[in-house]
Amino acid sequence: MQYIIIKDHKTGSTVSNKIKDCINSFYKNKISSRTFYKFWNMNNPSNKYICFIRNPYEIIVSGYLYHKRCREKWCITKNWSYYNWWSSEHFLESEKVKNKEALDNSIFCKNISYQEKLNSLSQDDGIIFEMKHVAKLTIEGMCDFDYFESKNVMKVDLNNLIRNYKNEICKILDFLQINSNDQLISSLNKHNISEQGVNHHATNRNLDENRYLQYFNDRLFEEFKLTYKEYIPKIERLGYNVHDYGDLFLR
Repeated sequence: MQYIIIKDHKTGSTVSNKIKDCINSFYKNKISSRTFYKFWNMNNPSNKYICFIRNPYEIIVSGYLYHKRCREKWCITKNWSYYNWWSSEHFLESEKVKNKEALDNSIFCKNISYQEKLNSLSQDDGIIFEMKHVAKLTIEGMCDFDYFESKNVMKVDLNNLIRNYKNEICKILDFLQINSNDQLISSLNKHNISEQGVNHHATNRNLDENRYLQYFNDRLFEEFKLTYKEYIPKIERLGYNVHDYGDLFLR
């Protein structure tokens, strides 16, 4: 049996890698990982999968804030493919064929870099641009994953991991059929997001719950519903509310 983590951009990629590496330091090659949901719609019943997911609104806001300042090559370089080397080194061949359009259209800014484009826009327009481009690849891929309800698949919501890290870690270890010990738990607890200092990948430094409500307004809620119209049922099945116009009373 293989144990595989599936994650995507802004769904907890960094912390999931640290958890994986930590467990593998105690149990050699116990877990492998796959990045980008669009290219890993897979389920071998003989294996177990841990899938990291996140509220789509948070994916958008986190991506917007991070891409305005990050130094990732695809983001700061003109005419650079978002998927760069991943497409040839990492993805399932069948999924590459299925998602050929996404691969072909992964250059978002031909005249200026993605980061320059975001920084040239107002906040609302920048969030909409992120919503329709990088975040869209993540959200659509996450929603199109067909196996969340399978018995051999475990969902880990990034917000739950932040709010109740130790409990979620225990669930992960139980799912992996690992007998925890003090040394392993102590090592894993070092990656508790709520207890860490500066993390350059993190944009929600205060760990505010529903942080996206500080950024979204009625215009952005409506734009979200238009952009992801066909995905709304899938988003809601994952447990996330899709807001209607006027929902800002939630702030």
